[in-house]
Amino acid sequence: GNPWTPLVRDLSDNGAAMENYGVKTFLALQKAWDQQGITLCDLKIECGINCIGQLVVADVIDNDSWRLWPGGHKGRMLDKQVYRNLDKTTPDALRMIQANYAQVAQMSGQFATS
Repeated sequence: GNPWTPLVRDLSDNGAAMENYGVKTFLALQKAWDQQGITLCDLKIECGINCIGQLVVADVIDNDSWRLWPGGHKGRMLDKQVYRNLDKTTPDALRMIQANYAQVAQMSGQFATS
């Protein structure tokens, strides 16, 4: 038979679990960012079913997964949206984005200690 048969089932019962994962992940990250004066505006995670049929978060969570606004100010955003908003990709603009990502990496590295 098909080796994937055990995984092909009604996944509707996983909707509440996915929502639960998303809310818990958002709240944990919101608290961590809030401690550093950053507003976590939104977050995207993806879920999947592993090889034994368990629902899991199946995504990396990084600077492309969220919108971060220092002090709640949209104009100071540190996330991927800065790149999306560029009128023109210039060396200066790319340096600014690189600096934003480095800042986020440094700040998120402190999550384990806060």
